[in-house]
Amino acid sequence: SQEVCRTLEKQKETISKLQTEKRDNISKMNALQEKPKGTQTAKVFKHKFSYPKQHQGNRSRGRNHHWVCHYCGRRGHIRPFCYKLYGYPERKSQPRPIAVQKKEWRPKSEDAEEIPNKNEVCLIAHTSLRVSSRED
Repeated sequence: SQEVCRTLEKQKETISKLQTEKRDNISKMNALQEKPKGTQTAKVFKHKFSYPKQHQGNRSRGRNHHWVCHYCGRRGHIRPFCYKLYGYPERKSQPRPIAVQKKEWRPKSEDAEEIPNKNEVCLIAHTSLRVSSRED
C-alpha cells in the first residue's frame, strides 16, 4: 500500500511538472507569434536582413563594379562567368507571332434594318424578360 502511494505521488509530481512545462511552452509560442509593433519591426528587419559592413559601401559604383575577367580581359564579369571560356548559352528559337487579320467593318444594308430577323426579336424579348423578372 505504501508503494502504491509513492507511485501515485510520483505520477502526480510528473503530471504537475508536465503541465507547468506545457504552460511555459505555450506562453513562449504566443510570444513568438505576436507581431512586432513600430520600432520593433525595424529592429527585427535590420537584424535579420543586415548586410555585413563590407557590402554597404558606395552603391553608386554600379552592379558590375570594376570586375575584369582574367581569361578574356573584358570588364564587367569574372572568370567563372566568362562565356568565352565556358561557351555561350543555347539560343532558344522563339516562334514568330502569327499575324492576326483584322475584321473588316461592313455596314448593314438598309433592307436588313427595316425587317428585323425573327430570331433576333425573340432573343431580345427573352433576354429582357429574364433580366426584368430577376429579384435581388
